[in-house]
Amino acid sequence: MTATLADARAEWAGWLRSAGAAGRLLTGLSNAIAPAKADPLSEQAAGDLIAALRRSGADSPEHLIDALDLLCGDHTEFIANEVMPALRVLRPEWVRERSVATHMGSGTVRWPDTFVGRASRRLRSNEFMMARPRRADGSPELRAIGAYLADLSRAGEALVDLVGTRRAHASLLGLTRTAAELLRREPLGGQPPVLHPGDWETVRASRTAAPRRCIERLQRRAEMRAAGRRGLLTASLIALSANWLEPVVDDALFELLVLAKVLHLIEHDLGYGAPASIGLLFKGADKVARFHKGPWTLDVHFDRAAPPIFGGKSRYSGLREDYAGLSLADRRPDITVSWTDGTERRAMLLELKCTFDPVYIRQSIYKAFGYAHDLANVVPFSSATGGIAVVFPQGAGVTRRAAVSDRVSLYQETDASLREALLIGGVPA
Repeated sequence: MTATLADARAEWAGWLRSAGAAGRLLTGLSNAIAPAKADPLSEQAAGDLIAALRRSGADSPEHLIDALDLLCGDHTEFIANEVMPALRVLRPEWVRERSVATHMGSGTVRWPDTFVGRASRRLRSNEFMMARPRRADGSPELRAIGAYLADLSRAGEALVDLVGTRRAHASLLGLTRTAAELLRREPLGGQPPVLHPGDWETVRASRTAAPRRCIERLQRRAEMRAAGRRGLLTASLIALSANWLEPVVDDALFELLVLAKVLHLIEHDLGYGAPASIGLLFKGADKVARFHKGPWTLDVHFDRAAPPIFGGKSRYSGLREDYAGLSLADRRPDITVSWTDGTERRAMLLELKCTFDPVYIRQSIYKAFGYAHDLANVVPFSSATGGIAVVFPQGAGVTRRAAVSDRVSLYQETDASLREALLIGGVPA
């Protein structure tokens, strides 16, 4: 039995780092995570996750791979140590562009060409042939660096849009802003960051290493995100999962652990098989996963209010209509499991409490009874007993010694206890 939160955290992270725990990669991109090391996913786990993500949305695997690469890779260090010094050395190329003008202005008058043009009447008497400096479309080295930075900037902006600027991880925001700022500044400013045919051969022979490594990184990122190539995406995910985004807050790690275990139990112990779809834990996500088994369709939601899922109105938010000066929003259960056979829909809730404190344990149980009253007319519980499971760490000392007789029941985060919570909550097995 785990006795302390530090011991428990080590056990939870160890379970999530295992080769089969693909659920660890569902974590969000907020400031509550940090890159960490883990075992690479097994080929089966990675392939199943890619397939389920693909079914949930065309860009989901690419978003996950981008998130792992941008946050766990060394792009920030590479830019600071190699790209920025190279940009201080490399300079844009300039060419002289010939044009006709009616005043001399900037540039150099090409007098021989002007006299010949006037004599041949190709130029009027008030026209001059000018040679004006124009910046060329970059050098191959600058285009290589620009293309790399533009790729990072686009990928980072897409991820920030998914999670929201206020919640996005500071490292992701910093990398995205640095790449965008370098693209605006000299010597890259104003130039389209597009590689030309033949640039790779030129850059490969360059004496400056940074442009060559930029192209190599571009090629690697393009291969990882290659659409329609499940095998390559799977291999990329296996490689990148050697890093993972570990929640730094104990509560968040505990929530991710229980969520991953619930998905695993539904798939394996309850016999639903691999999920039909999996959604990443990004802003506004409808559901984490959907499963099918016989007549049943089962959905798992994370951190979502019940009324948007089931319709209706909670008693808590309903007070807004009865009293002025109240700003109330629906509370969000940690995990909501709902299922339907096409004729009726049933559900259960799981509240996850990462605590060993007896006072907070009592408060958490009382809060669960608040859910039972607040959502009685919203959540279609399966029966009069069970339906709201409060889950504590194994070492919290909460053990059941009698049959469940109320709407609220208490469990530990072990596989056996969570399986029991699902079954008592009414989930069809």
